[in-house]
Amino acid sequence: CGSDALRFGLLAYTMQGRDVNLDILRVLGYRQFCNKLWQATRFVLGRFPPGWRDEPLPCALDVTTPHGPTAQFESLADGWILARLHATCAAVNAQLATYEIGAAVATLYAWWYDDFCSTYIEAAKSALEGDSEEARRAVRLTLFTCLHYGLRLLHPFMPFVTEELYQRVLQLCGRPHTSVMLADYPDGQATAVWANSHVLTAMDVVKAVAAAVRTVRAEYLRGEHDRYAPHVFVAVASASTRALLVRHARLLSALARSSLQPEPASISIIPADCTPPRGCALAPVSQDTTVFVLLSGVVDLAAEATRLNKASAH
Repeated sequence: CGSDALRFGLLAYTMQGRDVNLDILRVLGYRQFCNKLWQATRFVLGRFPPGWRDEPLPCALDVTTPHGPTAQFESLADGWILARLHATCAAVNAQLATYEIGAAVATLYAWWYDDFCSTYIEAAKSALEGDSEEARRAVRLTLFTCLHYGLRLLHPFMPFVTEELYQRVLQLCGRPHTSVMLADYPDGQATAVWANSHVLTAMDVVKAVAAAVRTVRAEYLRGEHDRYAPHVFVAVASASTRALLVRHARLLSALARSSLQPEPASISIIPADCTPPRGCALAPVSQDTTVFVLLSGVVDLAAEATRLNKASAH
């Protein structure tokens, strides 16, 4: 991974002009990114049964949208990651066409690290552990699609690790072994059917609420309370936003956990004029949405209030 990390780092520096003050720690960070690729691919490949073969993605086609046919997926997370993959394909191709190499590096890093590894894989874990075989099938196909497209997109920037991982992806589905160098480079036109602004907006809402829950848990449930699963209340003024969060409550719960913290014990979506139980810590999400995490009986609230008062005084 050292050669790929150095190559990726040098390409990222092209945004700064011809004079490069190379920070070796930044290159080390990209080496850790290579490790992230290995871990993500290993996770994905380990979730497929023996003899699995790829097939078309399970979706409906909406031909009434003003921008052309749009794929409609049963799962919000599936539709979102493919919409983000389309946006990434289109952006990287446009950036390469204008020689914005550093911007293309940033775009690819953001999709792989933030969208695929940090968000979609966490959502996929919940679906893969569920009881629905149809949901598991859809998630597997989406994971395979993301790997197949993502590795081809990344290959010019990290040739060695992507070649190795691409061969493993081909082996998974029984396709003939061929170099990723000979594969078509993904573009925005071929993936345009995945574009869906409504899905992107809906997922932004779910992610923002989940991030607020994780922030409160990280602030108050530390050390011996890391594994505590709290009850969460989300107060929402907008009826449409409440309906959205209720519809995707399972996804919200999956994204509200972390590597150290389990899913919340429960997540209740309530109107903004309802009062949550006493003993909650809160985190505002937007003007009409606030997250409340019940800490009573677990955290010494008086001691926390004293700590916060001291911190604000300084």
